[in-house]
Amino acid sequence: VGATATLIAEQYFLHNVEPPPAIAALLLAAILSDTLVFASPTCSEKDRTVARRLEAIAGVEAAALGRDLIAARGDVTGRSARDLVESDFKEFTFGGHRVGIAQVEAPDVTPLLSRREEFLSELRRVSAEKGLRQVILMVTDIGRKGSYLWFAGERGDLLERAMGRPLIEGGMYVEGCMSRKKQVVPPLEQAFATTPRYT
Repeated sequence: VGATATLIAEQYFLHNVEPPPAIAALLLAAILSDTLVFASPTCSEKDRTVARRLEAIAGVEAAALGRDLIAARGDVTGRSARDLVESDFKEFTFGGHRVGIAQVEAPDVTPLLSRREEFLSELRRVSAEKGLRQVILMVTDIGRKGSYLWFAGERGDLLERAMGRPLIEGGMYVEGCMSRKKQVVPPLEQAFATTPRYT
């Protein structure tokens, strides 16, 4: 499933317990947030089915709630690069090499694109401070359904191989890429695994 809230709601339904409307609305909001209003490749049919049941209980229209959530998420213009990079940052180990991948999601990332150099500088700082081989920031444009990947660190060719695109001035755009877990981590892990001489 794409959202932990789907599993929580499912437990209510499996035990024939109807969640109070307020709880149903919160669970629905969590599902919509985690699945990017069902647009993420992590979203499953179970997420959609459970969301429909919660929608009826909460008396809330999922589409309208989803639009409000995405709009609220997109208010990133006043936040610092450090805050945005650290807000959703995860570390991975690929073939003994530590890699950090952060993600920022917005309905329209246009205001962030002009700040690319600021973000690249922040990625270099994070890489040095944490001792990471690579640091990647996914700037996910929910409306366009794709992500800009900005890169700092060593062996950018591994990211290029993973995503099938060249890095140009520290970045690339990947159409349809919205999930770190499903669309960036697996191919990058494979790229590291097939480079045995990388030490």
